Amino acid sequence: MLETGKMDMTCEHCGAVNEVSYTDYPERDKGTLLCAGCGGILHQWKGTRDFHTATLKDDPRRPQ
Repeated sequence: MLETGKMDMTCEHCGAVNEVSYTDYPERDKGTLLCAGCGGILHQWKGTRDFHTATLKDDPRRPQ
């Protein structure tokens, strides 16, 4: 069974707190996730945890 979840990441470029969703897969992958605030690189990975989306933690447009 695949594990999914969410975690907070702070952008080193603009300081925005992003809520990031992820899924753990049995096979390794790599990718880049962009900050929802400034569009800078929020996280790069190479492993079994795949990161999908980043939304601003304090964005008023984000559904609660």
